[in-house]
Amino acid sequence: RLETDAAGAATAVSLVRRLMPRLESFRARVAADLRETRYVETLMGKRRALPKILSTDRKKVSRAERQALNTLCQGSAADLVKVAMAECVGRFAQIPDPRDRPRLVLQLHDELVFEVPERRVAATAAAVKDVLEVAVTLDDVRTEARIATGANWADLAPYPPG
Repeated sequence: RLETDAAGAATAVSLVRRLMPRLESFRARVAADLRETRYVETLMGKRRALPKILSTDRKKVSRAERQALNTLCQGSAADLVKVAMAECVGRFAQIPDPRDRPRLVLQLHDELVFEVPERRVAATAAAVKDVLEVAVTLDDVRTEARIATGANWADLAPYPPG
């Protein structure tokens, strides 16, 4: 539980800094790069211009810095899931019988939801996990995909069970 008062917020910030000691240097590097280029770029090269980084208004500068971090992190995550999504769809399109093909029905942030014939659950789970974990490789970052299955969203449980 995080407190909403100033003391609780300070405690939460202190905890984050202890758990992720390189976070502040990362934030500073992103801000410095943004001041130099006036844009931020995702891992796949999508750019977002943030010219207000050079404003004399501190609130606008802070907002641009937050937007840069958000774009870098969430935009890069979106890039990664799109690559994995395309790879999954391409892989499943090669299944000869259309009735056996898993069907991508939803992407929600970093989650992909497939409709899968019951007899193909094990093979699909293995394929999706493989694709998500190797679709894009990053230096010093291990990607781990968690698979869940169920008859509907409310009944999802970790796969494989146990």
